Amino acid sequence: MILNTQAPYNRLKEPKPNSKVWRYMDLQKFLYTISNSKLFFVRLDKLPDKLEGTLTSNIIDEIQNRYNNLEFPISKKEANQRRTKEVIEIEGFSKYTLVNCWTQNLDESFALWKIYLNNQPYGISIQTRYENLKSSIIDDKFNFIFQKVYYSKKVRNNVMSSVHFRKNKFYKFENEVRIAIFSQYVNFGGEPKYKVGTDVNVDLNKLIQKIYISPFAPEWFYDFVNFLVREKYKLNFPVLRSRINEKF
Repeated sequence: MILNTQAPYNRLKEPKPNSKVWRYMDLQKFLYTISNSKLFFVRLDKLPDKLEGTLTSNIIDEIQNRYNNLEFPISKKEANQRRTKEVIEIEGFSKYTLVNCWTQNLDESFALWKIYLNNQPYGISIQTRYENLKSSIIDDKFNFIFQKVYYSKKVRNNVMSSVHFRKNKFYKFENEVRIAIFSQYVNFGGEPKYKVGTDVNVDLNKLIQKIYISPFAPEWFYDFVNFLVREKYKLNFPVLRSRINEKF
C-alpha cells in the first residue's frame, strides 16, 4: 500500500510559533472543553466536506500509469483493478484518521462565525498562539501531527501528509491548521477504533489566551459566559466581546 512508503509527516508546513489561531464553537462544545479539559478529535470521514481524504485525478492517473508501465507487464484489466484497489485503500484511511481543526488569522473572521455557528447567535471562539496550542496537548496515548492545510485542486502525492491535509481551493478562506492522529487501527481494513472520534487531554491554562463572544450574541450571553468562566469554573481567561461591530 503506497501510503506507507514514506513517513506521513515529511515536509510538514506549520505556522510560526507566535501565530494567532482560533477555534469557533457553540456554547455546548465550549463548556465541554473547559469542564473536561479536553479537545474532541473527529474522524476525517465524519466531516461535512465529503472530499476530505480523497484523491484527485492527478494522483489517480499517476497510480494508473504506474500499473500500466510495470517492469513485468500486466493486462489492462488487471492494471485497472489494482488502481481501483489502491485508491479505495488510500481513501479508506480517512475513517482511521482523527482531526481537530483551527484557523490561523490575525483577527476574527465574520465568515467563520457564521459558518461554525450555523447562523446561531450563541457562539464562542477560543484564541491562542500556535506554540500554546501545541504545548497544551498533554495526552500521551497518541502521536500527533501538526500541519497547515493546503488548498489545491491537486493532491501533491499520496502520503498521508498530502491526502489528509488537502482541501479544495474553495475553502482557502478558512486558513486551517489541522492536528491529526493517524494510527487508530489494529489491522487496516478492519473496523475503526472510534465510531465518531475521541477526546484528547489538554492543559487549559496553556490552550486558552482569550475567549471571544460572537458578534451576533445578545448582552446577556456575554454576561452568562463571563459568569461561567469566572464563577463556576474559576478560570482567569479574558472574556471579550467580538470587535466586528465596533466603529473605527
